Amino acid sequence: MNCNRILIISGFFLLFLYLIYNIIGIQTSSGFFNYALIIFGSCFLLFGIAQEKILNFFGKINELFESKTYHILFIALIVSLLIRLFLLPERWINPDEGAHLYDAKFILDGKIPFVDYESRMPVYAYILAAWAKIFGCNYLYMRLLPLFANIGICIFIFLIGKKLFNSNRIALLASIIYLFLPLSIIWSVVVKTELIETFFVCAGMYFLFSYIKSEEENNSIVFISGIFYALAYYVRKSAIIMLIASLLIIIYFYRNDIYRIIKTYGLVLLGYSFVVLIILLYFGNFLGFSMVWNSTLNPLDTIIDPIIKITEISTETTTSTTSNILHQPYYQTILSWKWTLILNSFIFFGIFLFISLVIYNIIYNKNNDMFETDKSSLIFLCIWIVSIFVFYLYYTIGYKFYIQYFGEVLPVLALTLAYAIYFIINEKKSNKIINNYIGLISIVMIALYLLSICFFSVSSDCVWSPDTVDEVSHYIESHSDEYDVVMSGAMIWTFESNTKPFINITHPLMFLYTISEKNKNEIEYQMEHNKPEFIILDGYTEKTYLRQMPEIYDVINESYILTYEVNGSSHPVKIYEIDTNE
Repeated sequence: MNCNRILIISGFFLLFLYLIYNIIGIQTSSGFFNYALIIFGSCFLLFGIAQEKILNFFGKINELFESKTYHILFIALIVSLLIRLFLLPERWINPDEGAHLYDAKFILDGKIPFVDYESRMPVYAYILAAWAKIFGCNYLYMRLLPLFANIGICIFIFLIGKKLFNSNRIALLASIIYLFLPLSIIWSVVVKTELIETFFVCAGMYFLFSYIKSEEENNSIVFISGIFYALAYYVRKSAIIMLIASLLIIIYFYRNDIYRIIKTYGLVLLGYSFVVLIILLYFGNFLGFSMVWNSTLNPLDTIIDPIIKITEISTETTTSTTSNILHQPYYQTILSWKWTLILNSFIFFGIFLFISLVIYNIIYNKNNDMFETDKSSLIFLCIWIVSIFVFYLYYTIGYKFYIQYFGEVLPVLALTLAYAIYFIINEKKSNKIINNYIGLISIVMIALYLLSICFFSVSSDCVWSPDTVDEVSHYIESHSDEYDVVMSGAMIWTFESNTKPFINITHPLMFLYTISEKNKNEIEYQMEHNKPEFIILDGYTEKTYLRQMPEIYDVINESYILTYEVNGSSHPVKIYEIDTNE
């Protein structure tokens, strides 16, 4: 009762503070403080009034998790699918999205990635192309692919959770956490590499742990895990870290048997090499073995590259200019990490509390049967988490970081948080502090979750609204034919209007921070002798082509006419058509 009084008083105080702030007119730039006041105030007040009923409700849900596991999982999948289908046509368009889609369109046009044009990794490009072949070249239909990958990840989380902890409750809770994470929802309908790569990684981890847990040595299972890790790499290069993670996992579980370590990891590498060999042979047929070997199509090149960069930095062979030129502005990197931590604070709160309890039990020699039973499974998750964080620490320092990258670690964090929650519930029986404050812990986690939702919208980290895309694409389509060429920072207009990208460049964002002399010379030649029919200033054309080559502004002023302009997005979109009367 005393705790309830404190919650009610705290709730009223926070809501009163919120009213005072609004009366005075104090607002932070993001509104974070105001949202925090009203959400925590409301949650404290509600929980203080009805704590016993709410905890009883949670208890009944916990029972259903065990008795109706698959019913609840099915309902959660359907509800999350409906949420994502509703979001799909409303979600704004990311600058990368059109570029990735045009990689697929070029394949359907008969071009070969890495041979005829610079593309994202080949498995990703061909998966997109196959999807486009079936459903058509429309970005809304293409968004179904990451959506279903997102749902597939959830299913693998459930399967991994059951294997790890032999618990329907933990597996189901982990799946639900992942399905309804704001970051998971908001990026589930944007065509990018992270979700498909994460799907393959989760599949690889499931098969690897299945092999480790199985009493019979089924070599095909661990061979398949290697195949999935390789597929993940050929979707997104960051998946290379799974080779290291799987080695560390195998070493831990078979630390007393060197033969099993060599055999198991050898099978992983065999499955991995099987995919790599197919890729190298296919592209080597067009590019030659030497060129393919020294490209990112060879995973060894991706492994060696950071070693070379670290060596160069340590020997100071790189100048300040070359070391910074490919890095996003550091304030943007820091901002991305700041918001990543804020928007996932409820995950970190739960895991931090769990780690604190484990340390407390170790210091005071308090045995916990649940922790002792699941220690190996937790180390499996720990290696998975640390491996991804180490990779992105390197990537943050060396290149860049965006919030959506964090999606790669969400499955393993969801599994860890689900275990942490049940560990805390289990501790309630023997720990008086946890027993007295379980309500407060619950409400803080719920409030942090609700707070994270407030900062996501259909436009989060995206630039152009669906209405803008439709209007611009329809205008270009009605004033062009399929042979007309478009210069733009975003490829979405070109993809949707069935026109051609300028000099077959599907990823102009590579010009954000630098441009090669070869590209510069080719652009200069084309702008002088074979100008594109359209130049679209969409906010990113200015950040890429025009930032690196300001003289293009002169060409626009001399040879183009502004014929159409669309507002309603982060940047106005201006369509310039070549002046045929020139």
